[in-house]
Amino acid sequence: MLIFVLLSITVVFVVAYASMNKVSEVKKRVGYATALSASIVGVSLLLWNQFRSPLPEPAPLSHEQDHQSVMLDLQNSLTESPNDAESWFQLGQLYMQSLEFDSAATCFNYSIRLSSMPYAGSTPP
Repeated sequence: MLIFVLLSITVVFVVAYASMNKVSEVKKRVGYATALSASIVGVSLLLWNQFRSPLPEPAPLSHEQDHQSVMLDLQNSLTESPNDAESWFQLGQLYMQSLEFDSAATCFNYSIRLSSMPYAGSTPP
């Protein structure tokens, strides 16, 4: 929107400056330039409104129900494979979102212990 306004102001000054042959006609030329600029902005906004893509509608899911089902899925997968550091980290994130900080810290601790990546608190071999 701002770019259209700046473009129209630029067009007004360019047209007015280019048509300053007679000082008495300056007001008339500025009026024409203003009308031209306004029509350019109007057409641009009309085209933008016609061709813009609408935002997709979010799926109507209950956040709490979805959150709980993901947490249960992660807990079930961790009972099957308890050495999965990524799943422990994701479960810790979900506990953080649920404001269960003690459980989140436990999950993050397991994730760090199971991770093959070195971290700041690790001791070199």
